[in-house]
Amino acid sequence: MDFNCRLPLLLYGPDTINRVCGPVLPKEYDDLPKLTEYMENMMRYCHGNGLAAPQVGVFKSFIIYEKKNGGIGTLVNPYIERMLGKELDEPESSLSLPPVGNECSVPRMEMVLIHASTME
Repeated sequence: MDFNCRLPLLLYGPDTINRVCGPVLPKEYDDLPKLTEYMENMMRYCHGNGLAAPQVGVFKSFIIYEKKNGGIGTLVNPYIERMLGKELDEPESSLSLPPVGNECSVPRMEMVLIHASTME
């Protein structure tokens, strides 16, 4: 995986974070701890609770998120297996849509079953 620890937080746009990402390949797994650390620092600095690799210019299917206990969870090559329940409109914001903290109501399913590898 080609990245350095001086990656900027990208803003939303068709040529930046709004594009299809490639999978994290097995040979790239050794790079994930360093990328996770960088993304966690960026997420906490910006007061977020989740961050996807494309938001820092790494166009791979990799996500970090803050767990309820304050730790960091990771999802490697996640995909939605099933959506359950009813659709709910919940507040959501993105670090890539300034200003930070700007929330809007987004329709999301009540429950989502996600399949992914983790680093835990």
